[in-house]
Amino acid sequence: MSTRKLITVALVCGLAILAAGGVQLVLLSGRQKSASGALLAEGESARVGAVDATVVGHRLDGTRIDLQVRLTGPSSDPAGWALLARTGTLVPRVSTGPGCLGGGACDVVFDASGLDRTGLVAIFGQGDQRRSWLLAG
Repeated sequence: MSTRKLITVALVCGLAILAAGGVQLVLLSGRQKSASGALLAEGESARVGAVDATVVGHRLDGTRIDLQVRLTGPSSDPAGWALLARTGTLVPRVSTGPGCLGGGACDVVFDASGLDRTGLVAIFGQGDQRRSWLLAG
């Protein structure tokens, strides 16, 4: 195959990729943002599956973060909590309190050693549903 044909094929492929990218941008810009994707503030409740979840507050205690949560519903499992740092790092969960069962409040403890504690996001999930809270401070 000659050089001219190869260059022509490469240009056609490049234009096809650009056109597909443009179509994708148009499709994405037409989508409306879901209100369920917004970050909640501490104290706000959200329905996640069959559970009402609330981040009551949080405490920074040395090398750990205690997340005070309240879960109300038939399957209130506190193991569904995660903590995400601003850098995109998932913070390891150390323990969960048994008091969450039956609508009580409990602490979910995370390891915060060496972690930038600004911009932390608490996430609760059940099945394929997730809600997120921005932790103040």
